[in-house]
Amino acid sequence: LIGVSGGVDSMVLAHLFVQAGFTVGMAHVNYGRRGEESDKDERLVLETATAWDQTYHHTHYVDNKSTGNFQEKARDFRYNWFFSLMKKYGYNFLALAHHADDQTETFFMQLLRSAGLNGLSGIKARDGNKIRPLLKVFKSAIYQYAEHHAVPFREDQSNSDNKYRRNWVRN
Repeated sequence: LIGVSGGVDSMVLAHLFVQAGFTVGMAHVNYGRRGEESDKDERLVLETATAWDQTYHHTHYVDNKSTGNFQEKARDFRYNWFFSLMKKYGYNFLALAHHADDQTETFFMQLLRSAGLNGLSGIKARDGNKIRPLLKVFKSAIYQYAEHHAVPFREDQSNSDNKYRRNWVRN
């Protein structure tokens, strides 16, 4: 099972698995926070999964509570949903598109939080049945791959919004 947002990282990850001959499930969560842009992400993942003859799973997340950390609640929802799909359909692994830039961002975010050694060790390439095959690949190489292989993807403009700490660190 691959978590696919529609962004370049996850679309390239899905493409790599398909090109390697794997039959995968492409799982997409529509958070609806960007209106039509969120719906376009969902359509891209659906159309791509269909074109690549892969299984498509989707769900919507609605956060009716104005309190709490949206990013944290959305992540918890996403992982719980992914694991329920794995159990229901017999997927052995959950592939996630974290890459080397994410690893760097995570290190600095943990440093800002005064994390201990565990926190500063960063994202694991394998954590139980979660795998992150792109963890040593920088985003610039992911963009190059997408361009070279005509992998469709969408840019989430909210990634440039420094409202979220991770974006502030990234940007």
